[in-house]
Amino acid sequence: MKEYHPEGKAVYVLNIWTILISLLLSLFAGIILTYSIIAGIITFLIIVSLTLAVVFFVIPAFIKNKRIEVSDKRIIISGGIIYKHYRIIKREKIIYVSQIKSPLAAMFGVCSIRLSSVGSSFFIPLLSYEKSEELMLLI
Repeated sequence: MKEYHPEGKAVYVLNIWTILISLLLSLFAGIILTYSIIAGIITFLIIVSLTLAVVFFVIPAFIKNKRIEVSDKRIIISGGIIYKHYRIIKREKIIYVSQIKSPLAAMFGVCSIRLSSVGSSFFIPLLSYEKSEELMLLI
């Protein structure tokens, strides 16, 4: 049984996305600030505190807990922060495998894989190029 984990650089990719989203939400706080100073400041503080929590706690826990196990008969994708979940896919049910590269992830040398099976698809986030190629050939 071969085991895979998301690349450590995946934290940077997810952190940049989180910060970009929080900057867009800060514009919303700025719009509110023109109408009410207190409501704008409270909104901005909520956005900043949620961003810090996600960047320093949620994303590292997500990356640490994500695991992909490949055996001869099945693939197990597990993860979760509060609730642990396991997805078990029989290898013969997989129709095709695709590799997804975003420009930001490509800057850090990571990509994601989508497994399409009968009736559903499964997403494996942010593996290194080498691991993703190995996993695609193994499946």
